[in-house]
Amino acid sequence: MIFSLWLLLSSLAFSKDSAQQILFDDALRKYHSGEKDTAMQKFLSLSYNDEVSLEIRQEADIYIGEILYFQNDLESARRIFEQLLRKDPTYQIDRFRHPPEVCTYFDYVKSSLPVIKLPPPPKINSFPVSGYAPFGVYQLRYDKTWKGYTYLGTQTLAATTSIALLVYLNNNNRYNENDLARKNMLQTSVYVQQASTVLFYTLWLGSAIDAQRHWRIEISKNKETASFETEFHLGGRF
Repeated sequence: MIFSLWLLLSSLAFSKDSAQQILFDDALRKYHSGEKDTAMQKFLSLSYNDEVSLEIRQEADIYIGEILYFQNDLESARRIFEQLLRKDPTYQIDRFRHPPEVCTYFDYVKSSLPVIKLPPPPKINSFPVSGYAPFGVYQLRYDKTWKGYTYLGTQTLAATTSIALLVYLNNNNRYNENDLARKNMLQTSVYVQQASTVLFYTLWLGSAIDAQRHWRIEISKNKETASFETEFHLGGRF
């Protein structure tokens, strides 16, 4: 079933490509037989049809420019070639299919266009280890002072309370059965110690999440500030 569906889709795609090639070959025959106006219309219909393959559309553009060139409409031919080259600056004209003067003019247009050089991609460092550290280390290091001191103060208080109570409870965990006041005091100390521990790790997790969010924002800013450098080259040919 799946193979049959794949075979059907493949045959439809092949027939579509074949139909486009037939239309192009028909336009090419009209051109070589001297019916330039008819050929021009057919090439234009291929060039502006987004469903036609890119290769055929590009070759149609070259023939449109060629017809305009031999009609001595050099400005229109230039615009067609520029339009093609802006979409694909690396396009190479087929010198076996087109006359030397057309190839030379195409090369001239290509050499006169600005060459857009893409800047190297911005260096993106990996997330710093300090982002995983407690006590607001990342925030203090990356100029988020108030958040850094907030995490530092609250985590220090939570850690100190948790450790102090843990030490106290390990050394003072006995009480008489009838001493309800001490029992309640020890239970309260256990709750406070556990709550302080949970608070410490919650603040640690919060500082790590805040650090990652800040890091992503800084990376996005670096990408947005990357700009294109354009160099213009106008040179003669020998």
